Amino acid sequence: MNRKLAIVKQSSNKATTKQIMKECTLETGRRACDVATNGTVGLDILSDEIVSEQLTRNIQFFGLESQRKVTESFVTIIGLGGVGSHAASMLLRSGVGMLLLVDFDQVSLSSLNRHAVATREDVGIPKALCLQKHFSTIFPESQIDARVQLFDASAAEELLSGHPDFVLDCIDNIDTKVALLAACVHRGLKVISATGAGARADPTRIRVADLRESINDPLSRTVLFFPG
Repeated sequence: MNRKLAIVKQSSNKATTKQIMKECTLETGRRACDVATNGTVGLDILSDEIVSEQLTRNIQFFGLESQRKVTESFVTIIGLGGVGSHAASMLLRSGVGMLLLVDFDQVSLSSLNRHAVATREDVGIPKALCLQKHFSTIFPESQIDARVQLFDASAAEELLSGHPDFVLDCIDNIDTKVALLAACVHRGLKVISATGAGARADPTRIRVADLRESINDPLSRTVLFFPG
C-alpha cells in the first residue's frame, strides 16, 4: 500500500503564529486526505504495514479488534501543559485516530521542564500548534485539530461538538475547569478531570475515582463546592 508520509516543516524562531498555524492546518488537511478520504478514521490504517508495525506492541497486548477501537476513537484534550501534553502524547502513541487539542497559551522556557515534546525552538509557539507539529511526525495517520483558544461557556458548543468518546480536563484554572465539567455533564460526555498533583511524591497513592470521593486535594474540593 503506497502512502505519503507527511512532514511538517520546522519553523524558525522568527516564524509568526499565523504562519505556523497555516502550515499545521494545511498539513493536517493533507494527512487526513491521505489516511481517510471518505472521512472515516481508523477503519483502514491498521492494514498499513508501517502503522501495524508502529502499534505492534499495542496489538499484541490488546488484540487487533481492541486496537481498532482505539484507532477509531476521538478524544478532546483541553489544557496542554505538563498534564495535558503528556496525556495527549500517550493517546497519540497509543494510536488514537482523532485528537482535538485546545489551549490558549504559548510554550515558555519554564514549560520545558514538564512539557511532553516542546524544545527551545518551540518557545513562543502556541502549545496546541507545538503539539500538532510534533505529533504529525510521530503518528501522521492521526487527525489532529489544534485550537489556540481559551475554553469558556461560550465556546462549549464549538469545542465539545463532534461526539468525542472522552474529554480530558487538564485545566489548572478553577473557573475554566468548572465551566468545562458543567458543559460535559450537561451534554452527557465522558470526562476525565486531572486535579491536584503538585508537590506530591508517592505515585502509588494515585487513585482514579469519582470527584466526590477525593480526599486531601484542595483543587478537587474547590471544584466540588464551587458556588453556583
